[in-house]
Amino acid sequence: MNLYALTGLCFMPVVVLLSFFIFFVDTKRFYLYLISIALAMIAVIPASFIQYWAVKLPFFRADTFISLLLGSLLLNGFVEESVKCAFECLIPRKNVTFRLFFCCILLFGLTVGSFESIVYTLNKIQFDISHMSRNAAVKLIFQRMISAQLIHVFCAALSGFFVWNLGKGLKKFTALIFAIILHGVYNFFMSFGKNFRFFAFAAIVLALIEIRQFYKETKAAKKTE
Repeated sequence: MNLYALTGLCFMPVVVLLSFFIFFVDTKRFYLYLISIALAMIAVIPASFIQYWAVKLPFFRADTFISLLLGSLLLNGFVEESVKCAFECLIPRKNVTFRLFFCCILLFGLTVGSFESIVYTLNKIQFDISHMSRNAAVKLIFQRMISAQLIHVFCAALSGFFVWNLGKGLKKFTALIFAIILHGVYNFFMSFGKNFRFFAFAAIVLALIEIRQFYKETKAAKKTE
């Protein structure tokens, strides 16, 4: 499977969601969607740089329960979600409705997840180049679409609530904290075998539940303005 086909397949959800938002949410300001996608691509760089050097520390290289847990919470949870949150702050919010901003945030998270899927799949193919078939690569990509890409979308949405409310003078730190913890918990359980991945998917479901709650709170706060 060539690199172009692999990249296209990983970014297919982004293209589909972008098209949906352009046709059914806001056509005139589609450039906001493109800005969100561009910011997401850039956000991957500092996050990956920090993780690359941090993982070399002796503590994170130790094969222990504590190092694995804290590594997941700090490197995958805190680092990734903090960097993502910082770049989400750069998404224009002036004269932008919450609905449009929320769509931009979803695209942002999905783009980060898609880019990560490309890197992960390429590393997997390089490591197991003699055994991984085309079907296996495609299966891996679709598995990540319903797992890793979803956690990136949902956690980006949670931190997005923090960013939106911060601009309104409200401090929804709990939304950002949930994003950090749930992302870390997801990665922690995904690092084990298939028997523990149920707990990783439980983190995805819990993130969705929290999104619903924060969405309702944000809409209610908007009505009282």
